[in-house]
Amino acid sequence: MYFQQVIGFWEVVFLVILVILILVVPSRLPQIMRDLGRAIREFKKALQETEEVAPEVKKTFSAEESKERKEKE
Repeated sequence: MYFQQVIGFWEVVFLVILVILILVVPSRLPQIMRDLGRAIREFKKALQETEEVAPEVKKTFSAEESKERKEKE
């Protein structure tokens, strides 16, 4: 009972994950870090591409909206 009061659920989860990483991951750590780096690079690239395309999309929608307004009038 005292143990439950001192250590919460998330602390126990963290400790379990830490033990698993220490026991299983050392042989695969370089591969996991490499994959994580690739994922981060791809995410940043996609974010940058989205930011580059956003003004064009905004212009397109603005042109379509103004066209629709003229047709309604």
